[in-house]
Amino acid sequence: MVARAEIPVKRLVADMDEQSLSRLLGLLPLDEIEVCKAPETGLVMMMARDCFDTDFCLGEVLVTVAETKIGNARGYAMVLGDEPRRAVISASVDALLNGNDEHLKTKLSRFMRTVESLQRKKQKSQERLAASTRVQFDMMPEG
Repeated sequence: MVARAEIPVKRLVADMDEQSLSRLLGLLPLDEIEVCKAPETGLVMMMARDCFDTDFCLGEVLVTVAETKIGNARGYAMVLGDEPRRAVISASVDALLNGNDEHLKTKLSRFMRTVESLQRKKQKSQERLAASTRVQFDMMPEG
């Protein structure tokens, strides 16, 4: 059995590029997916934490929610932005993980590990790029 806590699946789906999202869609049993709640947009209040470890209200953000069912297993997803396709795919992945098809769970787990690795490499590359632009004020000549 694949443990759900192993891989942050919903975060990975939310951050996936369109090509990976299409590949993920190919792994899902499309003929078995029932959309229980069609994707719909709404607003939710987003909280954030500042550098002093204090929570504050960042404001309202647009989200898309969807619910699906595969067999007896239900799935739910809420994604940032107006993303109906991504919301249905994410909800379907959630339903798949809530179900009993161990073969599909294993395939999904393998795919998600690959995506996670690629996303981690991309993030590290972006962090290096940002770090290269950091100004060291104590090294600047006084003027």
